[in-house]
Amino acid sequence: MSRNSKGQKKKNRSKNDSKENAKIKDSSYTPEILDGFVNNGLHYYFGINVPQDPKKALHYMSVAAEHGSANGAFYLALFLDKGVGTKVDMDKAFYWMELASQRGYPTATFFLSKRFNEGLGVSKDTDKALALLKQAVEEGVPEAQFELGALYETGDGVDKDVQRAFSLYLLASSQHYGAASYRLSRFYREGIHGEKDLAKADEYLKKACDEKDPDAWYEVGIPLLNGTNTDEISQGIDAISQAATYGSAEAQYVSGLIFFHDLFGVKDYKISFKNFALSASKGFPDAMYMLGFMYLFGYGCNKNYAEAAKLFKRLYAAKYSLAPMALAYIYLNGLGVERSEKHAFAYCEEAAKSSQIDAIFYLGVFYEKGIGVAKDPAKAISLYQQAEERNYAQAFYELARCYREGIAVEADPAKALSFLEKAADANYPKGVFDLAVAYDKGDGVDKDLAKALTLYKKAVQLGELSGAKALVRLDKEGEQVFVSPSERTFYERVCAKPIPMKPVSNSLVFILPKSMI
Repeated sequence: MSRNSKGQKKKNRSKNDSKENAKIKDSSYTPEILDGFVNNGLHYYFGINVPQDPKKALHYMSVAAEHGSANGAFYLALFLDKGVGTKVDMDKAFYWMELASQRGYPTATFFLSKRFNEGLGVSKDTDKALALLKQAVEEGVPEAQFELGALYETGDGVDKDVQRAFSLYLLASSQHYGAASYRLSRFYREGIHGEKDLAKADEYLKKACDEKDPDAWYEVGIPLLNGTNTDEISQGIDAISQAATYGSAEAQYVSGLIFFHDLFGVKDYKISFKNFALSASKGFPDAMYMLGFMYLFGYGCNKNYAEAAKLFKRLYAAKYSLAPMALAYIYLNGLGVERSEKHAFAYCEEAAKSSQIDAIFYLGVFYEKGIGVAKDPAKAISLYQQAEERNYAQAFYELARCYREGIAVEADPAKALSFLEKAADANYPKGVFDLAVAYDKGDGVDKDLAKALTLYKKAVQLGELSGAKALVRLDKEGEQVFVSPSERTFYERVCAKPIPMKPVSNSLVFILPKSMI
């Protein structure tokens, strides 16, 4: 197609648009008809009884706005802000939001205040933002009453005045604004504005829950999770789930942990993934980390190394403490990035400098094996010892190996056995298995088959499936290993078809929010 023909089509389209606009402007619409256009726009936006159609949603809202509808102008501004049915246009969004406010739509005044405060589609002007916020308060907008209350509570841009904050929260709560009701519960519980009143605190906390405030549900749920019986714990899980449903990023993260770790007898990787994804979309760093972990190993989702790498890099840029070790892991294994031992070493070294125990240990591995750095067994031993001093189980095991084989230290069977026993006591699977072998063979200890059998079974329980092969071997040699035929069958099946176990790296650390510690 020629450039001229493209230009002619554009001109024809412009003429048609002008005719359509002229037709709209020549028509007379009652408020009821305009409300109908607004409703049609919302129906097409949300897909209520019609297929979702952003362009139709934009069209109906534009008609309503251009013919004087205040709420039509408000929603059109939001559509332009989000790029619904068109490209994002912050300038036009500001124009229509301002017009909606001038037409007497109070919520638009509140949103206009936020635009001036953040400089969205207009030069940032905090004085103008505050004036508009106060106007929205006078116009009875509960969100504005809450926001201004929060400013007075903290003294952000205004003189601190907790009594004024309290009054504004009361106004917003009277209009069933859950966040204000929750804040009032805290005022009464902590006595921020005067005398403590725990009965009032509980009353407003319940009110906030009824009003679907996520922070209120979260506050209710956390103590119940630490309850002493299953009913309380079940109620706690339900409360956290409610908080997550109502949009709390921290609750979504905690819900993800609950269903991931099987903390309370519930395990569902898909629910866990969904909650981590929701929380991560709000920028909650712990959730972003766990979401990256799930993408790495395919928990509740298909493996997606590129997405995992993207998340870990974002966290690293935000100086998230666990990001360097996550990046060390993906660079070492070439997951979502080009494999680079030098990068892996550099990230591990960075993490170790911040005293992360897993990083200190793995830096020892890098030095011992010469991964991304020249081999230095003595440096490796020093790092293993630092980790051992902090009771890092795998460090016990590696030091046992080094003293047994004389790696950068004088061989010392007694020390090797001592470290191996520490590794087993710390439930490190290979440590338990190797100690079982020692008692089985009488290697460095008196032969003790009973201890060996106990340790082999413990090793299997911890995931070291070599223990099952040892048990079956001893059974075939005529030793009394199993207490029943069914136990023998179990271990034979483990040998024939190992129980599937997903890989979990010790360098990827799970963390709980402070509220759960």
